[in-house]
Amino acid sequence: MKLILKLFLMFIAISIPKGIYAQIGINTTTIDPSSALEIFSEDKGLLMPRLTTIQRDNIVLPASGLMIYNSTLNDGQINTGTSDLPTWEGIKSRQSSAIVQSVTKGDVVTTNSLVYEVVSGMSITPPAGTYLTLFNGLIDSNYTFSSQQGVLDVHAIFTELMNFPGGVTHGLVFGNNEILLPGVYDVAGAPSIAGTVTLDGQNDPNALFIIRGTGAFTTGVSSKVDLINGARACNIFWVCGGAMSTADPTTMKGTLISNAAIALGAHTTHNGRLLSTMGAITMGAGTVLKVTTGASLINFRSLHSFAMFTADGAISGCDLGCSITGDVGTANGIPTAFAGLIGEIYGPGTRSTSNASMYSIFKDNVEVLESSRTILLGTTVPLQAIVTVAAGETINVRWKVDKGTATLHQRIFSIIRAGN
Repeated sequence: MKLILKLFLMFIAISIPKGIYAQIGINTTTIDPSSALEIFSEDKGLLMPRLTTIQRDNIVLPASGLMIYNSTLNDGQINTGTSDLPTWEGIKSRQSSAIVQSVTKGDVVTTNSLVYEVVSGMSITPPAGTYLTLFNGLIDSNYTFSSQQGVLDVHAIFTELMNFPGGVTHGLVFGNNEILLPGVYDVAGAPSIAGTVTLDGQNDPNALFIIRGTGAFTTGVSSKVDLINGARACNIFWVCGGAMSTADPTTMKGTLISNAAIALGAHTTHNGRLLSTMGAITMGAGTVLKVTTGASLINFRSLHSFAMFTADGAISGCDLGCSITGDVGTANGIPTAFAGLIGEIYGPGTRSTSNASMYSIFKDNVEVLESSRTILLGTTVPLQAIVTVAAGETINVRWKVDKGTATLHQRIFSIIRAGN
């Protein structure tokens, strides 16, 4: 009896197919090494179990990785959670937040069109779907400066800086190899710079430095302002209630704004602006003044292109090796000696003749409702809208002017999938 039983068991063992412990291939004998099951077909697909949401939720302890087709949502789903706490993630939802496309252009483009035309390079033809569209451009609308508006704006800037919250007390002297972190520094008296002061932006592109004093501001001989770790001159402000002056030579960065006169000493190199609510602005021999670039956290309003402006007082460059890049102006004074100027001179009584530039998002030649913006004065134009497109439809940004010319220096257009 035992012999017969042994022979029977041996027969069963050798009768079981070896493949039951190996890979399984359907319609193929060349199975991918990483696959336990491979199905080959050129005219059929794999049909998952089709369940409604209610039927799916009635599955007892669904395994992690269990897949179904949800006929309620018309979406394939997989359990990315656990058996006790299933999380059914759909195939469609995996695509919903993907950035589909973005185009960036840095060349200068202009328009004088009175009807909408496509901004060069700002067109995208995405797959069908719903998208969040985003556009940002650095603009320069064609306008003539108004000295009356300049007076209002310089006072507004000074007031905003003097009232900016969060000030901490600092001694009268900055420099002597001191390192300043972003913040607002208040000086009770006349602030000055001796030696080198370094402003550390801590890799924050929006790092803001405001140095305020109640008295006159001065710099010592060979004093210097250095910037490190992303600190930018467009976000640095030296604000005083008294006169401001620099020694020969000085390397300055940031905006000097005062309630009194401002004087750059001989051989001063200054990357920034000189703004006064009441006082003359002058430059010594060999000085270099260049208006800062980049968008500032403080709105310069109509003075964004100015290297020098005073609400009340004369302005002058010099004829001995001076260089000024940026516009200069006064609302009540005389401009003189600007042989080295790259910019415009605006004297008292200048009236604005600004033009408006308009921007909007279009889908296949149809303007998207409520996506347009009109810019009179400013440095950037932001647009955004939700747009649903069919296959083959194009989304683009268009612009026009009411008169004159508008210019875009930089621009970026992006679309992000916002729905299925």
